[in-house]
Amino acid sequence: MNRQEQVEESRKRIEEGFLASARKTGYSALTNTGIVHAAGVSRMTFYRHFGNKRDVLLSLLERLSSNMQSGAAHTVSGLLARRFEFLQANRNLQFLLVDPEAREVFRDFRWKQVSEFFPGYNDGEDQYRRAFVLAGLDALTMRWLETGMREPMDEMVALALQLVGTSRTE
Repeated sequence: MNRQEQVEESRKRIEEGFLASARKTGYSALTNTGIVHAAGVSRMTFYRHFGNKRDVLLSLLERLSSNMQSGAAHTVSGLLARRFEFLQANRNLQFLLVDPEAREVFRDFRWKQVSEFFPGYNDGEDQYRRAFVLAGLDALTMRWLETGMREPMDEMVALALQLVGTSRTE
């Protein structure tokens, strides 16, 4: 195994240890020591890759979402579909959304992504419009998770588009 493969393997083990430990304790009670023990790595290895649990969660979100972003059209409809797909495909992250501290990390991550997709919405009134819409989408998403994701994704996308006041083609 070459050095790059070792680095990736260590990062993956830490992310898996993070998820295993967070499932037991919840995100707020999660400690770096708990992650290290669950991952089976040394503290030095952990700190070589990450500064804290927030960094691990952000890395995990980056890795999981990068597959969904590749090759997809950057439309509102496409972004919404990927949001619901992401949650369905990564059920092991859903439990983190009930923790306010973890939700803050998710919100920051999502805010950054939307800023990259829609760079024109970062100034003036548009940033407030975006904040309002994203808060509504977060509430809609949380309700969908709380009710066991009963509605199909395409119905959720259509509902979100309707609430945002956007057509499918935008």
